[in-house]
Amino acid sequence: MPPFSPEIKHEIWKEQSGKCEICGDKAESVHHQVPESYDGKSIKANGLLVCAIDHAVLDHLALDYGITPLGSLNELPDEFFRHGNPFKEIIQKDFITLKRDDFTRIVGRHKKHRR
Repeated sequence: MPPFSPEIKHEIWKEQSGKCEICGDKAESVHHQVPESYDGKSIKANGLLVCAIDHAVLDHLALDYGITPLGSLNELPDEFFRHGNPFKEIIQKDFITLKRDDFTRIVGRHKKHRR
């Protein structure tokens, strides 16, 4: 799936007046709330206008802990994922103990089964 289209980026920038949605500073990019590496779609609802510092923090939270501004990956509706939510079957107590490699492995298996 391609990154955000120029049209979607423009809509998000216009709606937020070029300000980071986390801290209010000058924004620098549109962030995937569900990362592309976790099968996140490049749709407007998955876009968040952010500064570089908040982008790095959000990436760390999503990639290392499965936490997004939308909530835990296992709690999100399928509409944010390309092929359904590969995390929704994981119970919360197990979900919070996963490491980055676990998330990557789950997505890798999910992508293989969807082809």
